Amino acid sequence: MRRILSLSFLSCSILCISIHSFSIFSLSILSLSILSLSNLSLSILTLSILSLSNLSLSILFLSSLCISNLTLSNRSLSILSSCILSFAILVFVA
Repeated sequence: MRRILSLSFLSCSILCISIHSFSIFSLSILSLSILSLSNLSLSILTLSILSLSNLSLSILFLSSLCISNLTLSNRSLSILSSCILSFAILVFVA
């Protein structure tokens, strides 16, 4: 039930962001729902796609990605998310 609720919040907030409704409410729901997903590889993939597709929101997603990176137990997923995070920082700085 919790997973279905977080996925529905995630899809609603992505829809709000895709129609250019950049409200603080939708951004907070998006970051909380991404972090509450039980599948961490799905949350890392969603965070990296969203942060690379919209650079103005990348600071929020990169901080969420750092938090989810700290909670990973799988070594390969942790290395993959660190590489994605480094690439996103390079894109954001350049």
